[in-house]
Amino acid sequence: SSVFIDASGERQIVNFRDMGMSFDADWLTPMLPVDFDAALCDTRWPQGGPAILNAARKLGVPAVVDAEAPIREAMDTLR
Repeated sequence: SSVFIDASGERQIVNFRDMGMSFDADWLTPMLPVDFDAALCDTRWPQGGPAILNAARKLGVPAVVDAEAPIREAMDTLR
């Protein structure tokens, strides 16, 4: 994603989802910090959401899911 911010602070977010790109998240868990204050994920990376949410749960920190389309592919994140 790219975020464009103009001089008055208005922003526009442009993203591109490459379906040819690997969605695998096995590399993510070992790279997560030992501790963090909060977690944010969205439904655009269905395999990454559960990894970060599980890490947040283990640490007892708040987590937020930006749930937007595609939802069907991210049911594990929403659970």
